[in-house]
This record gives sequence, C-alpha cells and structure tokens, in this order.
Amino acid sequence: MLYVSVAAWVYNHAVFEPLAAFTQEFISQLPPDLLKRLMDENERSESHIAIPFTLRLEPPQRYDIHSPEWQRFIKISQDKALVKRIERG
Repeated sequence: MLYVSVAAWVYNHAVFEPLAAFTQEFISQLPPDLLKRLMDENERSESHIAIPFTLRLEPPQRYDIHSPEWQRFIKISQDKALVKRIERG
C-alpha cells in the first residue's frame, strides 16, 4: 500500500502541480472578455483529461502465428470484398 501512496505523491508533484501552475499562468494572461466567454462555454460542456495508470510504456505483445485470432485475421485480410465491407462499416 505504501507504493501506491508514494506513486500517487510522485504523480501529483510531477504531473498535476506543473499542469495546475501552467494553467493558472495561462489563464492569468487571457483577456477578461475571452476568459468570461470561455468560462460560460465551460459551464455548458464537460471536460476530459486522459490519465495514464502506468509510468512506463509496456511493449505490445506479439500475436502467435498459430493463434486462432491471428489465423482469422489472415483469412479476413485475404478476402478483399470482406475487407471493403468492414472498412465501410
């Protein structure tokens, strides 16, 4: 449990605090009329910030050439008409 709290502390100080400082500095430089318009628009919309849950990039796992999923992919990729149907939705 200690690792989680240390990781949260590090993430907070490495990501959120610099982001908050940058945001405050950026907002303080906006003209008042633009700031008011942006605040009004923000009240009507939702915001989303993607937050990664890992600190290192995990390499993708490669498909095994004998796996059923990979065999199905090969079969579909050879059927050009099916590929076109999938691309069109």
